[in-house]
Amino acid sequence: MALFPEIDEKASCDKARQKLKEYRHYARLAGRPLTDLKSPSMDGMPKAQSFQNGTEAALVARLDKVLDAEAHLGVIDNALALCKFQSKWLLYFCYCTPEELEMWQVAERMGLGSVGTAKRQKTAALFEFAESYPNHELIVLRNETSKQLISD
Repeated sequence: MALFPEIDEKASCDKARQKLKEYRHYARLAGRPLTDLKSPSMDGMPKAQSFQNGTEAALVARLDKVLDAEAHLGVIDNALALCKFQSKWLLYFCYCTPEELEMWQVAERMGLGSVGTAKRQKTAALFEFAESYPNHELIVLRNETSKQLISD
């Protein structure tokens, strides 16, 4: 019996990968302008008085999504900032650029010798990111993995 539980590095890297794959989605949500309001339409027919302002409700819902997306981006950015310089940039080129890059393009931009080297360093960088993420949310312990396998 170990004093500290063992970490499942592969499962932790998978969780980190999933979190980073959401980066572009959150960036699009946070960057979308809040000018998508519609003006009310009048058709001349009498209607019951609504006690809710639909435009305001839509604006508040949109603002909530934007603020949530910005919060997610902030957490990911902070975790990336805690990673080593090369790990941070490797993960940035893999997950945070506006366009998705192929692994050979990432290796070329990073000045790495081969795609294989880039893939190995990416795995190490993903685990480093998982360790840097707040509250160790992305860290998976071995006993958690075996419990999941048994319950599935």
